[in-house]
Amino acid sequence: MYKTQVWVVVAISDGVITLEREGERITLSASMFTKVFDYSFATTVHKCQGLTFNEHYNVYEAEKMTLELLYTAISRGTRLAYVHVVSCAARPYQPIRRSASITVELAKPVKHVGRVYCITLSDGSMYIGKTTKSLQERLREHLMSPTNASMAGALDRSAKIDVLEEITYTHEDALSKLERRYIESALSSGVRLLNVQHAKEASVVEEKPKIVEKREKIRIRIDEGKRCYEVWANRKGFDAVDTVKKRYYWRDDAAAALAEAEAWRTYLLNKYF
Repeated sequence: MYKTQVWVVVAISDGVITLEREGERITLSASMFTKVFDYSFATTVHKCQGLTFNEHYNVYEAEKMTLELLYTAISRGTRLAYVHVVSCAARPYQPIRRSASITVELAKPVKHVGRVYCITLSDGSMYIGKTTKSLQERLREHLMSPTNASMAGALDRSAKIDVLEEITYTHEDALSKLERRYIESALSSGVRLLNVQHAKEASVVEEKPKIVEKREKIRIRIDEGKRCYEVWANRKGFDAVDTVKKRYYWRDDAAAALAEAEAWRTYLLNKYF
């Protein structure tokens, strides 16, 4: 084999080697032959594209191939009887009948059940969210750790939670899109939502990292790489535990993280100024 060209050795005499390819013959010295040629034991599937084999051949490492590569390898033969699929440990071709079929088991997608819910608070405001947990368990989580400062001020034991829609999905985006659709529908209907800035503030995550400033004394910065908002108050007279606070978020939780950061800045302003 020389530059993917396969030549056949037809004669060897007195240190001279004669080769043939497609009716053309050449002669080389033994030293030159070893410099430019190598044994052509095998070739790759990519090199075989467009070729046709009218004789027996083996397909090795089929278990490592994609279905597309395996199809290309098998379809080079003019007859199925010429094709022999062997494993890496098998010996070179022996004229025995082998099955050319391979069974491929595809992993079944994992299905999840999720719900988009609505919490109605005592002051008439609402909050729309998503969960894979039971509604009562999710409500208890909100009571113990409110999503944002607005919810913390209005949430009490009289809050009521209802399911808006339940779906079975294989990808998290499906549940997130459904939640966003209900939020947008509620906003367009004039419902007073505690996550009213959900769509606007979520888009901030996609922007380049920048400082979100409203007051110079205490700043809120967004770190897109670490997915967090930092409340930065590195000033003299501040307690060490108050100088930097981080609020991390994941996907659609950016709005909640920003609201918590704003609430912490308000707390610091009231404490130190």
